[in-house]
Amino acid sequence: MRAIKLSFVVAIAVLLCACAGLTFDQRLQNGYELNTAVRDTATLSIGAGRLTSAQGTEVLEITDSARKLLDTAANGDERGLDLALEVLQAIEKETP
Repeated sequence: MRAIKLSFVVAIAVLLCACAGLTFDQRLQNGYELNTAVRDTATLSIGAGRLTSAQGTEVLEITDSARKLLDTAANGDERGLDLALEVLQAIEKETP
């Protein structure tokens, strides 16, 4: 499992580093992909016993909020996109 988590962290790091030179639309797409990855990781972590059901619910609620920010950002709200990416990066670091 550590190898999977390490691979996930490396993939996210590469994705975030790559965001620096991307267009708004590319960054938005990366945000949606990161949101999905965090949700999937939380689901797997619950199944593996690394997160409690309550913790998993909290992660899913946060990613629901981030998804709303991403959907709003899709209308050209760059600050909303930045905020969504910050939220997702923070929660990704906390998800085992």
